[in-house]
Amino acid sequence: MRLRQYDPEKPVSYLKLVGAVLHNYGSFHHPEDLVRIMGEKRLTDVTHTPEMGEATINLYDGGDQRVFQFKESANRGGTIDVLFNHNHLESFRAQLFFEGMLGKPGALIFSSLRLGPLVSAVVGGKANISFDASSGQFFCHYGDLVISYTHEQEMGIPSISTSILCRQTCPANLFNRPEQLRFSIT
Repeated sequence: MRLRQYDPEKPVSYLKLVGAVLHNYGSFHHPEDLVRIMGEKRLTDVTHTPEMGEATINLYDGGDQRVFQFKESANRGGTIDVLFNHNHLESFRAQLFFEGMLGKPGALIFSSLRLGPLVSAVVGGKANISFDASSGQFFCHYGDLVISYTHEQEMGIPSISTSILCRQTCPANLFNRPEQLRFSIT
């Protein structure tokens, strides 16, 4: 969830964040790479803030999980959760919250008219994107990446989220069992 007291000095576009990761996934080796590309004044590391509690834990040697906060505008902002393993980006999740009276329709419109077309353009068209009605998630493959996105509510605040992870870090045989894929991607 976005905590306004940790908003960075400058805004950054959610689409720019997601697009940069989609196009440069293999170029991210440390959390600082994300900060360098987006700009130091556009992301705030909130990993160890008191409000986050134990949001991140070191699961293994060589692992580095971080949570960053960003703002897009006065009514929109969110968090980025990244996990690195031995200088390799394993997973990326970005969530954008929509505040105000028009938050829910704003999230739906943003997902349909801006995020969906971005992902579609990257993966070669809508035909390459699947939809799971039971979870409300869109998902697809892009090279070695698995991309999923959806709109949701967290604590009553509408949001959209995008997850990107490398197939190599997924459990064995996950992609040979498509019936399980829709239930495994979050």
